Amino acid sequence: MEKTKIWIINQDKINEVQPCRLDFEERLHNWILQELAIISSDSFIIGSKVKTDHNKEIDIIAMDSNGDLIIIELKRDMTPREVVAQALDYTAWASELKEEDINLILQKQGNKLTIEELFDKSFPSSEIDEFNENQKILIVGTSIDPITERIVKYLSKKSVDINVVTFSYYKNDKIELLSKNYLLSPSDFQSNTDSVQRKRDKSFVKQLFENNILKVGDRVFYKPAIDNGMSKSDKRISATVINTGTKCLQRENGEETLYSFSKLRRIIVTELKIPDIKANWGFGSRYEWTNESGDILAEL
Repeated sequence: MEKTKIWIINQDKINEVQPCRLDFEERLHNWILQELAIISSDSFIIGSKVKTDHNKEIDIIAMDSNGDLIIIELKRDMTPREVVAQALDYTAWASELKEEDINLILQKQGNKLTIEELFDKSFPSSEIDEFNENQKILIVGTSIDPITERIVKYLSKKSVDINVVTFSYYKNDKIELLSKNYLLSPSDFQSNTDSVQRKRDKSFVKQLFENNILKVGDRVFYKPAIDNGMSKSDKRISATVINTGTKCLQRENGEETLYSFSKLRRIIVTELKIPDIKANWGFGSRYEWTNESGDILAEL
């Protein structure tokens, strides 16, 4: 992994800044919390030092604009096998988290927003079908050894969404500087994770369209509202499929706005105050929509 070199230009004279050795893992942890973009743009933080169900502590959990969780682990003094094994263990645990579990983590971190609200605030123009369909791993440190590099490259080729970020620290009498390098470049990483992308493309809504279960012009109905005594003729609980994208639904109550299944579900539950249904639980989109025949879409 090639190191970045830095030069300072002063009065047309160029001087290389030499890297310094500094035990700054805890400082690095705090810098990431202050500015997550230094390792992962287009993401926001869920929590820091998050406890798992086996009483281990994940350094940082974040979420990207796809709704995927990012497990961020600082290498510290662990051996190569320890840091990779630990990151994989944490990711396996995180893969089981439901929306309500993520909300609980946010609450314990002192965040009063739900994951739906935080996602909408961070990415107002994005909508997704489900949270945490896939997970990513970022191992962060001041250096990377050949064993870790070999393991990470192997896992990436096997479609594990994993990368390493290393930081170099520079200091002179006036300023401190930080530079970063990724083990896998974005282009290499994309080519190695094509199957992960294909997995994402098989989301709930896309599967419905690909299998001709859902077509433009079809009508859909929110089943819990019907189960609570509302008529299918009530235009507040029905929608028409307008296109084959994520935002494919238009309500039949006169609105022109287009919604995703999860977004419209949340709106209907909130508006109608349907009992025993949580508005901020996007996984309900799979099992709570029916066609005109009353068949649950996800079971067709």
